[in-house]
Amino acid sequence: MSEDQPDWSAVTSASEFNDALTALLRTAAANGVDVCGAWECRPLDDASDWEAMIVELADEDE
Repeated sequence: MSEDQPDWSAVTSASEFNDALTALLRTAAANGVDVCGAWECRPLDDASDWEAMIVELADEDE
């Protein structure tokens, strides 16, 4: 990862979360990361654990 990390503290709404997640997925996919599947998110502190499921959707034109 680069030092040009986004300011995650700026994510304060569902819309901003969606924008940040979209940017992350696009960047990772463009760099060859297979983003589909289940991702466990287990912070090192006492925060909640999460699981995110990423599924590629069919194009709306199809």
